[in-house]
Amino acid sequence: ATFLATNHNSASIEASQATSAALTELSKHLDTCLSEVDFEGNLSGQHRTIERRLTVEAEKYVNCSLDQDLDAAQDGIKKWHCTKEEADMVSIAMKMSDAAYDNEREPEEEGFRLEKQWYIPATVTGTTKATTFTIVNPKNESTSTEAARNSKDEGGFPLLVIAVKGSRSAVDWMVNSNGTPRSVGDFCNLSHLLPPTRSATKHPDPVKAHSGFLHCAHALLPQVRQELHKLIKEFNTHNVLFTGHSAGGAVASLLFTHFLSISHRDYKNIKFSLVTFGAPPVTSPDITPLLLRSKVHRGTFLAICNEYDPVPRADSEYIRSLLDLHRSAYGLPPLPEPNKATSSTAISQCMDSIRRRVTSTGEWILPTPVLHPLGRLIILKDRNADGDGMDLYTYEVKGERFEKLLFVKVAAHRRGVYLENVERVRKGSINGWEGW
Repeated sequence: ATFLATNHNSASIEASQATSAALTELSKHLDTCLSEVDFEGNLSGQHRTIERRLTVEAEKYVNCSLDQDLDAAQDGIKKWHCTKEEADMVSIAMKMSDAAYDNEREPEEEGFRLEKQWYIPATVTGTTKATTFTIVNPKNESTSTEAARNSKDEGGFPLLVIAVKGSRSAVDWMVNSNGTPRSVGDFCNLSHLLPPTRSATKHPDPVKAHSGFLHCAHALLPQVRQELHKLIKEFNTHNVLFTGHSAGGAVASLLFTHFLSISHRDYKNIKFSLVTFGAPPVTSPDITPLLLRSKVHRGTFLAICNEYDPVPRADSEYIRSLLDLHRSAYGLPPLPEPNKATSSTAISQCMDSIRRRVTSTGEWILPTPVLHPLGRLIILKDRNADGDGMDLYTYEVKGERFEKLLFVKVAAHRRGVYLENVERVRKGSINGWEGW
């Protein structure tokens, strides 16, 4: 018995170590892919091979992409018909998110003046992320006067844009020990947004956030608050937009939530907006429905995601599922969960899960997410991805539908791809339209 127990414990430890090592290895692959794709645009042969294998496996399942024929609204998904004002807001946000990566470059946006006011440099440790503060006004004087007159309306000017730079190590931030969700505490107290019957008692689901991103947001908050106060007063603006690409979008989401949570008290005349691009999931539970239902003074609230971009879904459980997907290419069972015993029963259950991880309709079954993105989820889909030219369509997807999508192509996370797609949104070349 002692011998069997010893072997059993030894096997459990080895299985746990193997799972952790495999997760770390896949994490490093995705991390390297994101770094190389985002900055240089090319992948090394080894990473191209892993990327290709994941893609081939994912394409066996119907949930690897949105349906091609989505003209009619379906459960949890509908076509997003944005207004010209919303398109301008999204385009400005994308240009500033891109410019946050290079403080020396002066961004330009057709029809608008972008005047950079302040820059917070990144720290060596990466805890404080580089952040830019820019005042945006229309170039056309008559438009500017009318916008100023209605500056409390959505898209009003002058607009203060706060853009947080992303990171080369986005996936590493997501799945390492810093990724464990922890309570946001007083960083963003949303109790006043709850219905009266619930606000009087303790929230049954206390809001938590990705530890690493929350740490970054805490580090930035004093400087952001100081510049925000100064620029609001100096330019008499009533509209503030937080934005960022990748990890920058996650930190921007938390900063937005902080200021929105105290807007009823400290910023009664300010409308806060959030537009992110390929931002990782950041909060638990999903607080987007709560913010959408509330009567808080909020502007544009969007999480933009290219079809196939895995980052907006990539919490630790999703990375584990991708690992299982990768192993399935070789007919291997899913790795056992870390710290769980490996017995003959567990192995049998593990093998049985191979048959159970695909639905009768051909979907790869994904785990319940630990973390969720913030904002109305907008997916940009090129219906002509395999042909010449682009036929871009935009869809709003509910969280429960988004959670079932199996996106694995890290190349879709490139800033260049987002810039190209958002430029079409700006011009109105979407959903079969030829412009505004």
